[in-house]
Formats: sequence, structure tokens, C-alpha cells
Amino acid sequence: MIELGVAYFDARAPRHTILDLNDMAASGCTYVVHTFSEFDQLWQPDSVRRLVHETKVRGMDSWIDPWSLGEVFGGEPFSRFGALHPEARQVGSDGIVRPAACLNQAAFRTYLRAWIDDAATLGGSTIFWDEPTWFVKDKGVIWSCRCAECQGRFRERFGAAMPLEYVPEVQRFLQESMADLLSEACTYARSVGLRNAVCVMPWDWSNPGFTDWDLAASIRGLDNFGADPYWGVHDDPAAYVSTWTRRIVETAEKHGLDHHVWIQGFDIRAGHEEEIAVAIDAAVGAGARNLATWSYDGCSAMSTCECGNPTRAWDVVRGAYRRVKGQG
Repeated sequence: MIELGVAYFDARAPRHTILDLNDMAASGCTYVVHTFSEFDQLWQPDSVRRLVHETKVRGMDSWIDPWSLGEVFGGEPFSRFGALHPEARQVGSDGIVRPAACLNQAAFRTYLRAWIDDAATLGGSTIFWDEPTWFVKDKGVIWSCRCAECQGRFRERFGAAMPLEYVPEVQRFLQESMADLLSEACTYARSVGLRNAVCVMPWDWSNPGFTDWDLAASIRGLDNFGADPYWGVHDDPAAYVSTWTRRIVETAEKHGLDHHVWIQGFDIRAGHEEEIAVAIDAAVGAGARNLATWSYDGCSAMSTCECGNPTRAWDVVRGAYRRVKGQG
């Protein structure tokens, strides 16, 4: 059986979400990745809990996404962490203190654990750790973090002062710190009854987070390893998606994990919607048995990321999903 998912952040009001969930179920989805931002956590946890319940009623599982939490995980929402803990923000190699949380600061780890506690009450099965990253610009022209905590840990790890340049030792330190944070988070999530899935980016991206996929797949408490080979400007989506899918599946199998592959359902130019079906077929052909699309309805809920023709884009996803499940 192939698992088919979709990300959802479009609405919280039942008169909208019920129709959307019915559509997802009819389209062949077996799970939904529900975003749970800091705003959701503070102001509408019951709304998300209700949404997860209605997802389950329709026979679909729920993954819970720490959407832009601390501006450490993928997502567009702003984080309030930096306002609450200005001492625990990332310090760049250019000396600028940025809003994103430092992954090595105890305050952020406490903040993250509180989010896990709240996420555990929603009724989903899995925490979806999406695109964990430090702030890194243009492949390291500017990078974070050089706060006192990070500099001290770097000296302890490498026996030397942390350089300003984005050298291999710095890159290793940042990835090891990220793996350490996620190992702590995943182990805690397991202790409260949740599974863990991580999504990393292809290592040819400007700021991929993890370039060492074996390190990412070795995170303690991890159950599912995935990546998001969004083809974007690449001329051949089939080649791009199939190449990265094989790497995803190989890495997951090497570490005894389940896997998932993300399909681009946002920012697709009008007239290019069939690329989505091509990518889905390419992923399945390369061995994917768990696919998810970002996001529902061609990302029509977010104008800066929506497809040129979001209705057509979602129609293509729907048709491809049904075909994959033998429904079309």
C-alpha cells in the first residue's frame, strides 16, 4: 500500500475544513500534515484538535508540523520566541542578531518541549520535523550561530576558537548541533506516545540544513526519513525527483526507517500542472511508498506560493493520487 499525504494550513472553521477534508479523503489521501504554529498553540489548539479528530473520522492519519517554530523549522509564520527570549537568538557571522532561535540554547529546548506537550494532546500519530535549519545565506556567505553558547561548544568539540568562515568544521558543528536537538526532541516525543518523521532538503540547495543524510537518519527516536525534491526551475522534473527519491529510499532503508517523499504542489506555473503527475509517477517508479504534496488545493491559501492555476494543480494531484491507488 502506498501512503498518500497532503499538507493543510488553509482554514480552521469547520464550515471550510469539513469540505476540504472530504475532498482529501475522496482524492485518495491516507494522511494529512496539519500545521501547528505558535499562533495555533496559543490561540486555537481546540480548533486544531477538532480538525485532527475530523481527519481521523474520515479514515486519515494526522502528522503535526511545528510550522516555523522558533523560525527553526520550515514555514512562513512569524515566531514570538525571539521576543520572549532575546538572549537565545541566533548571532550571525556578520554580527547581526536575528529573530531565529539558537538550537543550542536551553531556552529554545524548553520551548520546544512545551510545544511537544501541546502537540501530543491533538490526537495525531506523528510529529513532522520539517526542514530544520540554521540561518545560512548563499551557501555560507553569512551563517549562524556564533552566540557565546555556540562558540563555547565549538571550542569544546574542536579544541579551537570558532572561525568566522563557513569552513567544514563549522558546517559539521551546525549539523551535529541540529541532530542533537532533534534527538532530544524525538526521544521526548516518543515518551509521550508520538512517532517522528524528519524532512531534510536536497543538499544542492543554498541552505539544506543537513548535507550529511546519514547523520540526519541517525537521529535518536526517528521513525521516518524524507526529503522534498521540489524541482522548481529544473527542466526535467522526472529526472530530478527520481534521482532524489532513490537517495531518500536508500538512506531510509540503510538506517531501518520508513520514508516519505514530498511533491511540489505550490508555485507551479500555469500550463505546467502536468509536471506534478510526472513527478508523482517518477517518485513511485523510483521506489517511493509514501508521498505527500505541499500543499492542499495548489497552495491557494497563500498568494505568494500559490500555483498559477491552483484549481488545476490540485486536480492533477487528485487524479495522480487516485491512479496510484488504483481508483482512477
